[in-house]
Amino acid sequence: MWRWYLIGLVSVIVCGVAVAFFSLDPSTYSDSGATDMRGQSEVSIVLTDAGFRPERVIVDVDTTLIFTTTRDKPFWPGSNPHPSHTLYPELDPKDAIPANASWIFVAEQPGVWGYHDHIRSYFTGVVIVK
Repeated sequence: MWRWYLIGLVSVIVCGVAVAFFSLDPSTYSDSGATDMRGQSEVSIVLTDAGFRPERVIVDVDTTLIFTTTRDKPFWPGSNPHPSHTLYPELDPKDAIPANASWIFVAEQPGVWGYHDHIRSYFTGVVIVK
C-alpha cells in the first residue's frame, strides 16, 4: 500500500517540476500577440493595476526599456524565474523602484525574456529582443 502512495507522490513531484521548468522555458514563448516596437529607440513598459502594458513586446537589440508604474506602490521588474531572476540577470534593478520613479534598462541580449514584478509576481511580461 505504501508503495502506491510513494509512486503517486513521486509522480506528482516530477509533474510539478516539469510544469515549472517548461513554464519558465523562454522557447515556449512565441511572437503571437506581442506588440512590435522594433525601430523605436525607447519603449515604455508600464505596470498598471491590470499588469504590465504592453505585456508582450518585440524590440530591437539596444532598445532602451523604461519601466514605470501607475500604481501607488513600489514595483520591481525582474527576469524569470521568480525569485532568483537568473534567466537574464541584468534585467533586475536589484531593489524596489518607488512608485513615482522609473527604471531604465537597455536590452542588449537577443532572446525571449520573461519577467515579473518581484513584489507581486503575478504581474508578468515578455520582452522579445531581435
